[in-house]
Amino acid sequence: MSVQGIIFIGLGILSIFLGVTGLSNKSRKGQRMVRLFGEAGTKIFYVVLGIILIVGAFFI
Repeated sequence: MSVQGIIFIGLGILSIFLGVTGLSNKSRKGQRMVRLFGEAGTKIFYVVLGIILIVGAFFI
C-alpha cells in the first residue's frame, strides 16, 4: 500500500469518528453543513465520506 493509501485510510477513519461523535458539527464551519443537511444528515454524510475514502484507498 502506498503512502497515499495510508493517508486516505487515516482521513477516512477521522471522518467516521467525527461523524459518529458529532464533534465537527459544533465548529463554525461545521454549522454550515448542519444548516444544509440537518444534524443527522451531516453525521451520515461524514460516515459515508469516511467509508468512501477507506474503500478508495485500496484502488489508488
